[in-house]
Amino acid sequence: MTSIQIASSAQQTVFRNINTYTQKQGLSSPNISKILQDKYGYLWIATQDGLNRFNGRTFTIYNKDLHPQKQLLTNTVREILLADDLQTLWVVGSDGGISTIDLATGDVTRNYPYDNLDLRQEWRICATLYNEKMYIGTSAGLEIFNTLTGHFEAVPATLTALFRSLNSTEIWTISTDHNGICWIGVAKYGLLLYDTKSQQLLKTIRADTFLSANDAGNFWPKSSAFTSGDTYWLGSTQGLFRIRYDRHYRTSALPATIPFSSPSTTSTITEQVFTGKEGQLLIPGSSLHQYNPHTRFLQTLQPADQQYSSWLMNTTYIFEDNQCNIWVGCKQGLALIGPEPSPFLPTRNGEHYQNKLGHVYALQPLAPDNMLAGTEDGLWQVRGQQITLLYGQGRVQNIFHLTPTDLLISGKAGIRLYSNNRVLPVHDQFLEFKPYAQWQFNSIGHLNDSMALIGTESNAGVLLWNKHRHQLTHLQKASTSDAIHLTTNNVNTIYIDRQQRAIVLSDYSIAIYNPADTTFKTVLLRDPRTQQPMGVFMEITETKDHYWISAYSHGLLQLNKNWDLIRKYGLKDGLTNTGVYELFNYKDSLLYLTSNFGITTFQVANKQLSQYYEEDGLQHNTFEEASGVTYNGHFYAGGSNGWVEIDPSQLAEPITIPALSFTGITLQQSGNRFIDTVNLAANTYTIGNNVLQTTVHFNGLNYINPHRVHYQYKIAELKDEWIDLGTQNSIQLLGLSPGTYHLQVRAANSEPNWSQPRELVLRFEPQWFQTWWFRVLVSFLIAMLIYLAYRYRLYQLQKQQHIRKEIAADLHDNLGSTLNSIKIFANLALNKIQTETNLQQIVKSMEQATAELRDMLWVLDDNMDTVDELITRLNQFAAPVSAAVNIETSIKTSFETGKRRLTKKEKSNLLLICKEAINNSIKYSQATHINILISSKGNQLQVLITDNGTGFNLETVKKGYGLQNIQYRARQIRYQVNLNTMPGAGTRIAVSQTPVA
Repeated sequence: MTSIQIASSAQQTVFRNINTYTQKQGLSSPNISKILQDKYGYLWIATQDGLNRFNGRTFTIYNKDLHPQKQLLTNTVREILLADDLQTLWVVGSDGGISTIDLATGDVTRNYPYDNLDLRQEWRICATLYNEKMYIGTSAGLEIFNTLTGHFEAVPATLTALFRSLNSTEIWTISTDHNGICWIGVAKYGLLLYDTKSQQLLKTIRADTFLSANDAGNFWPKSSAFTSGDTYWLGSTQGLFRIRYDRHYRTSALPATIPFSSPSTTSTITEQVFTGKEGQLLIPGSSLHQYNPHTRFLQTLQPADQQYSSWLMNTTYIFEDNQCNIWVGCKQGLALIGPEPSPFLPTRNGEHYQNKLGHVYALQPLAPDNMLAGTEDGLWQVRGQQITLLYGQGRVQNIFHLTPTDLLISGKAGIRLYSNNRVLPVHDQFLEFKPYAQWQFNSIGHLNDSMALIGTESNAGVLLWNKHRHQLTHLQKASTSDAIHLTTNNVNTIYIDRQQRAIVLSDYSIAIYNPADTTFKTVLLRDPRTQQPMGVFMEITETKDHYWISAYSHGLLQLNKNWDLIRKYGLKDGLTNTGVYELFNYKDSLLYLTSNFGITTFQVANKQLSQYYEEDGLQHNTFEEASGVTYNGHFYAGGSNGWVEIDPSQLAEPITIPALSFTGITLQQSGNRFIDTVNLAANTYTIGNNVLQTTVHFNGLNYINPHRVHYQYKIAELKDEWIDLGTQNSIQLLGLSPGTYHLQVRAANSEPNWSQPRELVLRFEPQWFQTWWFRVLVSFLIAMLIYLAYRYRLYQLQKQQHIRKEIAADLHDNLGSTLNSIKIFANLALNKIQTETNLQQIVKSMEQATAELRDMLWVLDDNMDTVDELITRLNQFAAPVSAAVNIETSIKTSFETGKRRLTKKEKSNLLLICKEAINNSIKYSQATHINILISSKGNQLQVLITDNGTGFNLETVKKGYGLQNIQYRARQIRYQVNLNTMPGAGTRIAVSQTPVA
């Protein structure tokens, strides 16, 4: 091979933000051997202390000490490989064995231990996967593992014989090209090309063919990469090599060592080489280099924050993901380099500045790498990594240009002048400032070449400075209001607008100074909602049609050119904080606001606000009110822990949409039991009927700012509108009715760039009382109850109809016959036949008809259906008739029995039975006492009627109509009659309910 020099046709240095992860953030070990990304976008990081899966927020660790779902056969993971189906991850341990992980569930599915003694004694270094076979480089040569059978296969004899003849059998690099040729880097020997299809050794490339004999003996391959389909790159301890090959694997003459020079380093880059997403080479050194072999364009990546420079040294692995983020494994841990140049270049207080910067109150760049900084101690000059104290008389709070070459330094000890790299009294060059040497000033507005307005810091108004005449005129609040004086001596800043007027901002007013007539116009702003005065006005800028003011505690104010308030932008609009300070204007299109908590950018055209914090590259989240300046198109803002340089041309945010996936569900059951289910490939879950609460988890991948991903969801079956979740990446579902629900979720890094919705189908199983068969059963029972109620009602109506018929029959039989008798007696009386006797019969019949009618009405009255009412009715009947013949009657019942309700039929028949018995006793028994007792035994009612009359012989006395009527009426209501009597012993009639069999 001949040596040639490869030079880059173009070089560029760019600054990128870097996020870092260590064991403090959850990484299992900083010793990283491999990084890759699965089809779901998750990163897998192999280390010497386990395997890590990273979703942008948290690390999930796999090692041999965990529970089975996350348990490997080893802690030292040397290699991880994606299976051809992209659904399985192969994990190769240095010792212990090989494991497989299901990428959807994240669970370890199979383990293949190194069982025999030879396997256990070797340690694995690298591996490649091709056509279902894994080729593993070990300390003792090559191993071949069949992923289909799960067994190791015999290595071809030609390779075995070759390894036996070598001084070293350690394989440190192994990779397979698109033809299935396995490139094997053997320490102290060179390269072996093994054809995996024919299982034959295709070619050997000895190290002594491109190295001297001494160097070849120390040859140690460290990394390898393919580009262009015909170029193999090999990093080694002797440098970086390139080998080109044709389809017959004939190698062409290539350079030996390839020195890459860049603006940031002159050292030779060796050992490590990796391939990026677009085929470019990623080569570490003192910085990270991206080299395009086709265009020969070299780009050097440097951290925007120099404190992370060491993270790009001593690298062990480099990987570029599908979002063009570059991941660097190094001795400190894992570093993430963003895909876009950083607009923020922070300068932080630290050991390299001897911790002397602290809080920066004022800034003034002298050159791109030369800054004046005012701090609590005084004035510092910072050049690169060097810091020098120029003035140490206490706090320096403001720095601004008196002239293009002279700076006014204002602070606790008064004012000084910075001129020609020296700090001296101001009056050494500007005698007119001598009376004001102990004053403090905060801003200056140059009206023209000869006039300027200077704002004082301590409520002393302004000074009008005539530069040519060296005169200072003090302008302040007067005792009487006029246009020549200020309305307040408080001054926060002075701004020269596009009409060359000086705008003086104070706490609660705006003074507009017109140099043409030397008058002030005062503007007061009021809150449109509360009508209270607005303030404190910190800074102002101007665009074509508007003025913009940063107002502390209010936010950003938009005013028209007539100084009318148009709108106020606050927290709800997207400001990081309403404690706003400096206001920068970039080409009238983008405004920057510093605050007590980060920086907010405001797009003038579409009114969109974006937020930036320390994690985005700021030196700190807290800024100082007067620490802001523009220099060479860049903005500088100081505050806690240093300052940040902002390149607004780099702030255009690329539109990136987070890859969204459902990461699992958590089921809460009774007894506070929780079940977690994870399956990234699942699109349907069935929720059991014993689940009290379901929590659905999801994740939008944004490795740069994972905590800024916003989410929205909707469930069409409940409400077909998107519901905002903010940054919450889970939904709790509680109290949903059984059924199928379609949950849709979408994610965005910034609105309105939402991802395509991902849908998850949730089927909630019903409780037993919510099942279809239970509903059918309940419906059937309800129908049966309705039917039975209908039948019962029909029965009651029929029963009532039967009662009415009986009553009608009774009326016809009794009342009808009585009325018919009255008619006959009346006709006889009219014919003067026994007139007096017939009239008496008419009266008697009328009394009988009236009594019968009253009985009928009483029976029909629903309010008188109790035994007590029956007792009352019997007393009303018996009392007058028994008193007329001097017979005592006693009709009683117990309290419990008295409340018992009677049916209409019972009520009517029991009344008639008792009346019949009373009438018979009065007529025939010659009794002096009649007793009626109504009692109950259980559910059976009994009526006992007794008298102390003469009695009779049942065998000799023929039963008359009265006794037959009693028995007939008793049978109608299912009662039985028991008659006991004998001559001289009275009569006893017991009427009781027939027991139900």
